[in-house]
Amino acid sequence: MSAREPVRFPACVKPDSITMNKTCYALAAGLSILALAACQQHTPFYPRVDLSPRTGPQEPCDPEIIYFEKDVLPVLLSSCAYSGCHDAQSREEGVVLDNYENTLRTGGVSAFDPGGSELYEVLVDHGDDIMPPPPEAPLDQASIDIIRDWIGQGAANYFCKSCDTAAHSFELEIRPMVERYCERCHSGSNPDGGVLLTNYAEIKASAEDGSLLGTITATGGFPAMPPGGSISDCETDQLRKWLEEGANNN
Repeated sequence: MSAREPVRFPACVKPDSITMNKTCYALAAGLSILALAACQQHTPFYPRVDLSPRTGPQEPCDPEIIYFEKDVLPVLLSSCAYSGCHDAQSREEGVVLDNYENTLRTGGVSAFDPGGSELYEVLVDHGDDIMPPPPEAPLDQASIDIIRDWIGQGAANYFCKSCDTAAHSFELEIRPMVERYCERCHSGSNPDGGVLLTNYAEIKASAEDGSLLGTITATGGFPAMPPGGSISDCETDQLRKWLEEGANNN
């Protein structure tokens, strides 16, 4: 066995005290600045929110928290969990995105790590794996940010009470509801079923012919909408009351 080679210290480290000299300090400071800059450039900021376990719905909703059912699920139902893609029947690639449990089990979600989560990565992919697949339009940036921030906050399934059946104005309740659940499929130059739901006149027309409430409640021979899921009972009651009072632009 040959004699052990003597330990060779880097030039910036003194063998007698193993301390850094000025060169090392400068190098360390420079690397720290570069690392911080890279982090600031590529890593989104996630608000410090209380993610401790909860036993029931939070009231009112915390604006700093992304709630799955209120914020994330409408995006998934309108853009992913429909027939031929990621609803329970089609199960494209084995992925089902119609509720919280299925999304976590099959969606490739890595809590606190959007960049390591397939659910987020396919939304920002610039290659063949992008979702929704062409010729479908890509998600808007606001919807992508919801998915990213929900995962970044821990992909939790918290609930909050944000629906009041007594509140049913068009601008504050009905239009946002239609935007969340319907507008993606019912906008643009080729809307599903030839039905547009992008403004008051279009939404009112579908409300007055019975198709809007009929599809939401799956009654009157209308197909259930949104595909792959359903609107909450509270939101359905809001829509019903808005209709009963004349479907006003209020």
